[in-house]
Amino acid sequence: MSEYGYCHDRDQCGECGAAGLGLDADRGQGAGERHDLRLSHADLCAGTGCLGLGVKRFVPPARVTCVEKSPAAFAYLQVNAANALAARDLAVEAVQADAMAYAAACPAGSVDLVVSNPPYFRAGSGKSGGQARMDDTCSVTDLCQAAGRLVRTGGRFALVYRPERL
Repeated sequence: MSEYGYCHDRDQCGECGAAGLGLDADRGQGAGERHDLRLSHADLCAGTGCLGLGVKRFVPPARVTCVEKSPAAFAYLQVNAANALAARDLAVEAVQADAMAYAAACPAGSVDLVVSNPPYFRAGSGKSGGQARMDDTCSVTDLCQAAGRLVRTGGRFALVYRPERL
């Protein structure tokens, strides 16, 4: 049996998703400890912010920063960061920056969870999605190095990526 699971029950996906990323409050490091959900979380190559907003939705106390380089995607990210969770009185921080430069500027080990849905089409492949979805703007190797710098010891990195590209 694989350690990974797939939740197909829409009513339970929130719980499965939070627990699957280690965001459940009862996941402690030892007996009687509780995981601190107020730590920093980052969404690198955030696009419109879907993953970062999802983390914030399921873990309201989390400090979530969504980092996006593309000016066009960042415009959508700013709107979503301010409005998508406004009814719940929640928001994420939107930062326009290259993910690798952002990681280099942050203290090493300063993030509890990094999530990313990076560009995944080979440059020049003719696939849809435009330049923002081409991997010449952000390679998975560079992204993993950036996440490795940001994530604290014992933290997590969740990557949405085409398995045939790994």
